[in-house]
Amino acid sequence: MEARGGPFCQLLERSIAQICQPFSATRSVENGCVLLPVERSEGVLLPSFQHDPVLPIEDSAGRGGSNFSNTLLAQSTLVPGPNGDDGGNTQASLPQGGTAYIPNGGLASADEELINQTNRMEALRSSLESRDLPQNVIELLLGAARLNTQSAYQSAWNAWNSWCIKRGAHSMSASVNDVLSFLAEYFSEGRSYSSVNIARSMLSSTLCLGPNNLADIGKNPLVVKLMRGIYNQKPPKPRYVTTWDPSIVLAFFDVSAITDPTLIQISRKAATLLALTTMLRGGEIASIQLPSINLSDLQISFTLGNPRKSQRSGPLHQIFIQSWPQNPAICPVQSIDAYISKTAPLRNEANKNHLFVGSTKPHKPVTSSTIGRWIKDQLREAGIDTSIFSAHSTRGAAGSKALANGVPLKSILNQGQWTRESTFAKFYQRDVNFNRNVVGQSVLQDSDSEE
Repeated sequence: MEARGGPFCQLLERSIAQICQPFSATRSVENGCVLLPVERSEGVLLPSFQHDPVLPIEDSAGRGGSNFSNTLLAQSTLVPGPNGDDGGNTQASLPQGGTAYIPNGGLASADEELINQTNRMEALRSSLESRDLPQNVIELLLGAARLNTQSAYQSAWNAWNSWCIKRGAHSMSASVNDVLSFLAEYFSEGRSYSSVNIARSMLSSTLCLGPNNLADIGKNPLVVKLMRGIYNQKPPKPRYVTTWDPSIVLAFFDVSAITDPTLIQISRKAATLLALTTMLRGGEIASIQLPSINLSDLQISFTLGNPRKSQRSGPLHQIFIQSWPQNPAICPVQSIDAYISKTAPLRNEANKNHLFVGSTKPHKPVTSSTIGRWIKDQLREAGIDTSIFSAHSTRGAAGSKALANGVPLKSILNQGQWTRESTFAKFYQRDVNFNRNVVGQSVLQDSDSEE
C-alpha cells in the first residue's frame, strides 16, 4: 500500500500494511472482520476502540441508521517502540473534536484523505492550515464569528457532517448540488424554516474557506429559490401571540421587598430589572464590566464587554439607566448598587472585571445561560407562565409595553438594537396580556359613571 496524505494517514496505512497479510482458513472471521492474533514480538500494537456517538452505523443494506455505533481511535499511539514506549516519535493524534472515517474497503481516495471532523472550528482550522496561512491570520479568521454564532452553527454542522459521511463525501469539499440536497433533506426531516436557514448560513460561512472556495453559497440563485420554496411551504410563525405585562413583575418586587435578601434573590432581581429597563439579551447582561460602572443617585452607566448581537463596527456600547425614586423597590439603579455591595466580599482576580458572578462558590463570572435561568426563575416566582415565556421574552414584553405607553418607535428600536422596524413588529411587538377583560371592565366602568 502506498503511503500518502498527512502523518495520520501515513502512519495508519503503514500499520494496516503490517497486519493485512493473506490469512489461512483457520483464522476466524466475525462480523466481516478478520481476527488476527497480534504478537508483541511483531512490534505492532493496535489501539483500543471506543464508540463514537456522532457517526451513524450502516446496516447491511447500506442505509444509515440512527443507532450510532461507529468507533473512534481511543489512543493516539498506534505503533509503540520495541520496549513498549512511544520513543517520542510515534505519536499520532487525531485533531481535537474529530473522528477518523474509514469506509468499507480501507482508506478512501486522495480527495477523501482529510479526516471528517465533528468540530466545525477544527475543520475550518485544518482547511486554513492546508493553505499555509500564518497562524495569526488563521486565528483572526476563526475569530470572525462570535461564540453564540459558533454554537448555533455547530449544531447544523453536526447534521451536515453526518450527511456527508453517509454519502462518502468530505464535509469541506461540497458542491452546490450537495448543499441543495442536504437543505432539502434537512427540511423534509421536520425542521422549521429558521433551522434550515441557520444551516444555510453555516454552509455559506464554512464552505467559502474550504478547498473548493465555494464562496457565497447561501446567495447562490438555486439556494435562494430553494429557501423561498421552503418558506412558502412552511413559513415561520411567531413564538408568542400575546406577551405578558411587565407591571406584574414590578408589582411582585414591590410587595415582596425584604430588607436583607439572599445573594440569589438579589441576583435574580437585578438581572430581571436590567433586562426589562434596557432590553439587553442575556449574553449582553453577562458581559457587563464592573470597572466600567458609574453609579450616582440619578443614574447608572456601564459598558458591555462584548459587541451587541447586531453590532458590526464602532466602539462597545455604553448603557444608561435612570433611577426611579418614586419606588425604590423597583429602582434598577438601587438594585444594582445593592448587588455590588452584596458581592464585594466575593471579588477576586477571576471575577473582579464582571458585574454578575455565580451565587455559589467559587463565584465565577456567569454565562448567558445563568442569566437566563435567573430571569426565568424570577418570572415564574412573579406569576408569569414560563412554560410559554422564556427569559428572552423580556425584550418583547418591555418593547410592547413601552410602545403602548407612547414611547416613540425609533427610541425602542435603538434601545433594543433592532435594525429594522419589520423585525420588531414581526417577532417582538405583541398585545400586552393584562390577564383581565379590558372591554368588560370598560363597560362596567361606563355603567357606574351613569348612575
